[in-house]
Amino acid sequence: MAIARNSHLGHLLTVTSGCYGVGWLLPKVTLVVKEHRFNIYGKLIAVAETTVGWRTFFLGADGKRRPAEIVVPVFVAEDELLQYLADLFHESATPSNGEPKRLS
Repeated sequence: MAIARNSHLGHLLTVTSGCYGVGWLLPKVTLVVKEHRFNIYGKLIAVAETTVGWRTFFLGADGKRRPAEIVVPVFVAEDELLQYLADLFHESATPSNGEPKRLS
């Protein structure tokens, strides 16, 4: 998988291999429309709104990201993401890591 920024449009593109049609191996391109960042009980999580649904990533302190295997159903609205993630990770809550927060 490759991630590149389209400088003309300012969007992130995710390109993965896939098969369309019989015998054709073409790349699937997913356009990242908007990205939301959260601090959920000490875990830094990015949720990208793409043309095919939500994609999630764990964010590192060095600016790197890795895919998170967190499934966010397509019916979860943008304003419900914080509560959805807080519900998923509620067992990680401690008095020292505070409340879940939207970072951007």
